[in-house]
Amino acid sequence: MESSRLFTKKGLRPKILFLPRWYPYLEDPTFGLFIERHARCICHLADVKVLFVHPVAGLTPGLHFRRENRNGIDTLCIHYNSTPTRNRFINLLRGLVNYLRAQYLGYKLLYPGTEKPDICHVHVLTRPAFLALWLHLFRGIPYIITEHWSRYHQQLNRYNGFFRKRATSLIARHASAITAVSAHLRTAMQQCRIINPNFQLIPNVVDTDIFSSNHPPQPHADRTLMVHISTFEDASKNISGLIRTTARMAAVRNDFSLRLVGDGIDFVKMKELAASLDLFYPTIEFTGLANDEQVVQHLNQASFLILFSNYENQPVVIIESFACGRPVLVTRVGGIPELVNDQMGILIDPGNEEQLAAAIISMIDNYSNYNPQTLRSYATCNFSPAIVATQLMQLYHEVLHLK
Repeated sequence: MESSRLFTKKGLRPKILFLPRWYPYLEDPTFGLFIERHARCICHLADVKVLFVHPVAGLTPGLHFRRENRNGIDTLCIHYNSTPTRNRFINLLRGLVNYLRAQYLGYKLLYPGTEKPDICHVHVLTRPAFLALWLHLFRGIPYIITEHWSRYHQQLNRYNGFFRKRATSLIARHASAITAVSAHLRTAMQQCRIINPNFQLIPNVVDTDIFSSNHPPQPHADRTLMVHISTFEDASKNISGLIRTTARMAAVRNDFSLRLVGDGIDFVKMKELAASLDLFYPTIEFTGLANDEQVVQHLNQASFLILFSNYENQPVVIIESFACGRPVLVTRVGGIPELVNDQMGILIDPGNEEQLAAAIISMIDNYSNYNPQTLRSYATCNFSPAIVATQLMQLYHEVLHLK
């Protein structure tokens, strides 16, 4: 039986409370967008509510509430001021108190009186899970955890702190299940002693109705267009390495263009780097932030996607590129090798700019040899909303059955 029928066959819809650490909001519509896509893919099968608490610098004192129906989902965003003082301990204590208070009040708004969810679904540890743990211990509500964060990878050394580790371990043990978006992330978490007997893989989701190809690659264009799409955080995305490699290649050939799509903390810095290397349009182009429809347009205009990341988990943009029938040139980090084989693109070592240059030349010469239908079929069969919704609903059914 399909999991989408597990509840609806009796007219039942499970009540799911999403507790995300990252989630899109008015001032940052792409923040944790992949988590919202998980919520959207099941909202026609379950009664989904989202409680998102997030600090924002410069706010007036107190809690700031915004409740809206966002893409068919009852979404409550609560913000509080995070402007730091000189005392680090006071900052930490004040932030924790504000966060827990916001979670408690937000829960009361979403579930007044005796109402309660059937399951809490935590996205990204650790702080959002405090409410889930409390509801589990004192009201018997089970919770599951989905992790997306790369901080557990050993080379980053970002999973630190005695209290954080003890709290995370406790939360993980009490969860009915933990899911990760890649096997690499699951292994990294287990190496950090985040243990649960029901540790599953559920991937990111891509709307394959929106992300689709409206024209084939054009091998006879004057310039081969390669597109990079990211949040412009250079420490992870290594956009600077991509720009430097582009500059070296542009000195000897002019048959390609690099389009950089997105915005972020290093956007201005990357534009300045390109200018300092005498890189200008049409060799390089910065578009700024793009919505889904614009990303689809950029992918369809390009011959292939290029990422030169130092670390990743499961970049959604790779799946989006496949859904549009475009191959990828990406680094062999995190969960990326689980997505990409020889029929889908080229894998290179992170940080190796000489290898990147050679791979770009190879892709310029051979991108038209990749089968767009094979790429799209892989995306639709593994990452479409229907596929991921089935996996999530099956997990909810298992958790409630064991309750």
